[in-house]
Amino acid sequence: MEQFKREHPDQAHNLDAIPNVIVRSFGPRANQDAPDVAVFDAQAGDTLLLLSKAALSAHLAPEEAAFAAAAYASPAALAARLTDVAFRNASAPFAAIVALRFDAVDVSEELDRLIAAYEPGARHGAWLRAWARTERALPVSFDMGGVAGLRRDGSVVSVAWDKPDSTREETSDAAHLAATIGASRNYPALRTLAPSRPPHANACPHCEEFRVPPSGAEGCPMCWYLGWVPPNPPPWFLRSDNGTGR
Repeated sequence: MEQFKREHPDQAHNLDAIPNVIVRSFGPRANQDAPDVAVFDAQAGDTLLLLSKAALSAHLAPEEAAFAAAAYASPAALAARLTDVAFRNASAPFAAIVALRFDAVDVSEELDRLIAAYEPGARHGAWLRAWARTERALPVSFDMGGVAGLRRDGSVVSVAWDKPDSTREETSDAAHLAATIGASRNYPALRTLAPSRPPHANACPHCEEFRVPPSGAEGCPMCWYLGWVPPNPPPWFLRSDNGTGR
């Protein structure tokens, strides 16, 4: 609309007549009921999702969107992922998704600070310090295969222990979930990145097998180190290619 005004300053601005512009009104109108409102409390770690009707009807249930919201540290990465899922339905003419995340700190700035101060643990190679600074990725998750790092833009990269030059981007939802939980476990300033426990979630029955103290918040590998049983992920969340061919 603004571009049309600049290019046609002498014409009346009938928005319905402007090509490629769809007009929707939000708010009260004359002779109509007042708009619906929603009031809620937002806390650090919460994510607010606004999804268009087209996105919701494209096989993207609210519970599935909520599950993904708990897995992504970056609202931009979350919105891009949910948009990708929504557009799998070829009949959807458009999809609009807004993700707003509430955190106790500026996550991007905190990642920069932690990367600058990062020192590998005794079990990790000294090369990991240089890798973190070169790749601008904070090591957050460690396993037998290698290390996953979280970047300030929310992307996730990994590197193998025996191949410091093998850095690659990890696009799967599971990789983002592992990185988000790893960041919350290993860095107190990022603790609110961890998924919050739902009101009716059961305690993990496997933590006792791994001798995790009942009062501990670390959990075990079976519950993604949460200490409680997470909801079942939606089917598309478990696909390794994320619909991008990677």
